[in-house]
Amino acid sequence: MAEEKPPRIDASDVTFRELSEDKAVEVFMKDGYTEYQKRSMRYGKFLPANSIWAKTPATMFVAYFEGRPVGVIGYSRYKGLLLDAGVHVRKEYRGRGLGSILLDKIIKEKGKNTLLVNIANSDIINAYRKKGFIDMDKDNIPEELLEELNEVVDPEYPDQVQKYMQHLPERWMRILKFSAAMRPSQIKKPEEVEVEVELDRDALAESCCEQAKLDVHNAWIKAFEDAKSKLKPGQKYAGETDEWWREGIYNHTIENTCYGLKDVIREVLASHRTHRVIRDLKKNIQKILDEWEECESGN
Repeated sequence: MAEEKPPRIDASDVTFRELSEDKAVEVFMKDGYTEYQKRSMRYGKFLPANSIWAKTPATMFVAYFEGRPVGVIGYSRYKGLLLDAGVHVRKEYRGRGLGSILLDKIIKEKGKNTLLVNIANSDIINAYRKKGFIDMDKDNIPEELLEELNEVVDPEYPDQVQKYMQHLPERWMRILKFSAAMRPSQIKKPEEVEVEVELDRDALAESCCEQAKLDVHNAWIKAFEDAKSKLKPGQKYAGETDEWWREGIYNHTIENTCYGLKDVIREVLASHRTHRVIRDLKKNIQKILDEWEECESGN
């Protein structure tokens, strides 16, 4: 019999402490965990241990769950930029959603600043991309940082990305933060943020997609709730629980790729199914697709 996976950790059950890098390491060591190390100890395989990325004083945010330090993420400040100081999830707590919670924390703390990240672990590249990180703009970073990056030849970092907070056309001016709060059990209204930053075409397309994900998700949930409200007392969809519906909708929208979501929309629009949820969804989904494509055009 396969061993059951431990449940995902809810963001509301996690607290954070802001510490220096030395103090963050000390907190884990005092709790008997030694796998989290300072940058100067971890660097060397890619960037030199004495590089700017490794030696600039860092601010770390240590995540606590049930009284134990379970993860950490942070940055250092350099010439108006934020440099990634690493992300680490305690070994026995991996696979429970902490990585996403840590990324949401650093996005919140970075504010309007650009955060540069060198990703050494190819397994987490998609996690960063899903949060809106885009290709690092090496043409607009200090020369000394670029020189250090250019020295990384063999082996190269699997990915180099940076996080932008973007100024979008008026109706798209909601910067989405896909945290544990966005999961089906705890949908929260996104914050409205207005940030004046030049927006390039790729960043615009990505932001339009993220907005469309939320709009399709909300339309689908509304169609589901409306259909539920029309059921007779005691009646339910055979074999399809509320949790099944919400998880399925979440996976088809928020967790989907941009191309995948457009395929889902087109399949719904072309569907001849008479299921009440699909029928109600079709009433709104064409408008969302039209607005998505208009947003991508920059109009």
